Amino acid sequence: MRLRAKSLGIRRIEGHEKGGFVEFSDSNHVDPAFLIGLLQKQPQRYKLDGPSKLKFSLDLSERPKRLTFISELLEQFEQHRLS
Repeated sequence: MRLRAKSLGIRRIEGHEKGGFVEFSDSNHVDPAFLIGLLQKQPQRYKLDGPSKLKFSLDLSERPKRLTFISELLEQFEQHRLS
């Protein structure tokens, strides 16, 4: 997962029982239009915290569920990667 995140320009990903965040580097490769879409379609789940941090809120109390969510989120980012 770290290599996948690094290739997308993600500086840090954290997950805990009630959610977590993704911190993007200044030169990330994720389509901003996709991120805006996430914020608009699921405002109860996703919020911006400053210009480079995407917070997510949901029940991730079980470790396997947390890992699956983060892996699927990375997969979505990869599908919306900028060239």
